[in-house]
Amino acid sequence: MKFVQRRLGETANASSGRKLTGREYLRIVLFVVLGLVFINLFVWATVEVGVRFISVEREAVLFSFLGGEDDGAPELELYRDTLEKLRTHPSVLPYPYRLFLVEDDRPNAFAVMGGAIGITQGLVETLGDDEIAVAFLLGHELGHFAHRDHLRGAGRALLLAGCYSLFFPQGGGDCVSGMTYEAIITAYSRRQEEQADLFGLRLVYDVYGHTDGATRLLERLHEDRKIPDWAYMFTTHPGPERRIRLLENALEQMEAEATS
Repeated sequence: MKFVQRRLGETANASSGRKLTGREYLRIVLFVVLGLVFINLFVWATVEVGVRFISVEREAVLFSFLGGEDDGAPELELYRDTLEKLRTHPSVLPYPYRLFLVEDDRPNAFAVMGGAIGITQGLVETLGDDEIAVAFLLGHELGHFAHRDHLRGAGRALLLAGCYSLFFPQGGGDCVSGMTYEAIITAYSRRQEEQADLFGLRLVYDVYGHTDGATRLLERLHEDRKIPDWAYMFTTHPGPERRIRLLENALEQMEAEATS
C-alpha cells in the first residue's frame, strides 16, 4: 500500500485561518443580547408570579429565622414606639415587625424578609430623638415591605445567578452577565428606593399631620457625601439631593390636595 501525504489544506482538522466577518460578529452579538433579554424577562415574570403566591403570613413563617427576635436594645425604644404608631395605618402590611440593632457606625437601615428591620448604631446616633425623622426612616422600610421589594430583590438575584450559571457554565460569561446583572439591579433598586421614600412621606404625613424633619437623614447624607452627584447613577440608591427634591415636590402635592 502506497502512502500519499495529504496537504494540510485538505485535512479535516486543519484550520483555514478564516476570520469572522462583520456580519457574523453582528449575529453573535445579536444572539447574546436577545438571550440576555429573554433571561431577564423570564426572571421578571417568574418573580412577579411567585411573589403573588407568597402571602405575608407565609413569608413570615418561611423567613422567621432571619433577623431573629426583637433584641430589646434600649437604643431602639423610640423606634419601637414610633413603629407601633405607624403600623396601625391601613397601607402598612400586617407583618410581625421586629427591630434589631446592628453594630455599625454607618447610618443605615434595611428590611429583612419575614418582617425584621435592622437599624445601625450609626443611624441611631445620627437621628437622635427626632421622632419625625425616625418615623420617615421606618416608613421608608415599611414601604419596602408594602411593595414586597425584599422578596423581589432576593428572587431576582437568585434566578439571575442560576440562569447565568446555566448559560455560561464555564464562567466565560461572568463579565457580561455580571455587568448586565449590576445594571438591572441598580436601576431597579433606585426606583424601589424612590417609591419607598414616597410611601414613607405619605405615611408620616397621614399619621402625624406634618413632615417637619423627615428629610433630616437625607440632608445629613448630602452634606457628608463622598462622591459627586452624577456618580449616583451607578449606585443602588438615588442621590440625597434628588431624593430631597422628589420628597419636596410630593409634599407640595399632598398639601395642595389637603387644602383643595
